[in-house]
Amino acid sequence: MKKRWLIYAGFSLFSMSAQAQLQNQGSFIVIPGGSYVVAQNGVTNTDGATLTVDGTLRTPADLTNTTGATLQGDGQYHIGGNWTNTANFNAGASTVTFEGAQHSTVTSGGSAFYLLVLNKSVGNNLLLADDLEVTNQLDFQAADNYAVLGNNNLEVADLSGYDATRHVRTDGTGSLVRHVGATPVDFPVGNSAYNPATLTNAGTPDVYLVRVADAVLSGGTTGSPITADAVGRGWFVEENTAGGSDLSLTLQWNSAEEQATFDRTQAYVSHYLAGSWDNQPAAAAAGSDPYSLIRSGISSVGPFAVFDGDFAALIGISGIILWEHDGASGVKDATVVLTGDDMDSALTPLAGTYTLTAANGSNFTVTPSKNINKTMASQWPMPPPSSST
Repeated sequence: MKKRWLIYAGFSLFSMSAQAQLQNQGSFIVIPGGSYVVAQNGVTNTDGATLTVDGTLRTPADLTNTTGATLQGDGQYHIGGNWTNTANFNAGASTVTFEGAQHSTVTSGGSAFYLLVLNKSVGNNLLLADDLEVTNQLDFQAADNYAVLGNNNLEVADLSGYDATRHVRTDGTGSLVRHVGATPVDFPVGNSAYNPATLTNAGTPDVYLVRVADAVLSGGTTGSPITADAVGRGWFVEENTAGGSDLSLTLQWNSAEEQATFDRTQAYVSHYLAGSWDNQPAAAAAGSDPYSLIRSGISSVGPFAVFDGDFAALIGISGIILWEHDGASGVKDATVVLTGDDMDSALTPLAGTYTLTAANGSNFTVTPSKNINKTMASQWPMPPPSSST
């Protein structure tokens, strides 16, 4: 039979400090409102146990909820180490605060948080081990604290306290996920720097995913980094349900991210569509480091970037192939092939000229080839056959 433990506060604040680990193995433990429990060496809830936290549970170490156990309640959790849930976590109206002088890795196990607070010492972050959902709010309370996604998604109903020193880092393929309707919604994302985006949707409300990378690629999601006439950042926007979008997208960057010859007084937000970056009317960026630009009327999602008016999405590669014997006569019917980040080919006319097309910034190789049939002229009269003795 399972045991039931009640830490009861009555009408006064009750506090208990457990120097060892608080381990609930197959029992029921209740921490009522007004009670305060500190477990110095961590918390383990396992073997079908139930731990109800309506008061405050604090540990500078790890919390583990596993093996069919249930963790529940509307109280306060203060966690200094890792959070590992592979069982049942019912957040209720609880607040989970990550604090202390170390990184905290969160394994949600598919269970959502209600209110999640990041208040760690400088340089210590929240690291996602799987997808995480926060149904109420993610609150950044300390500078130099980041929620680092890796290849996992973070879905939040709301965020607060974010700025250039505390935000969501999209350092892999993971995205910040939010519901977007007619009211502007911030996506406070960055990687090595802060490059947030803001979405407004005049169309059908939907759930959107946003991440940013420290390069803009010639092929949108593939290819080589574009190093001129661009901001060196690529923003990636996805949606849960395709179609029905009428988006306005605002992108923000810093002067240090502007590539060679980029002119922010004549710039635009470009969308990678149908195999190339599109062109838009150029305008001066807003702000004074950081800078921003907006684009409206977006009906589809994908990669976005910021270019200036001199950027050419496609470039032409032209040349001529001449016969070696005189260096002047063109080679007709030679095949010229472009390979690498892009592919193209051409067949030369009598003049030996060719023109190929590649994305600006891509790496490629141009290779000409021609089959030449050589026929030996016959000798007449034919020489006599040789004889052997």
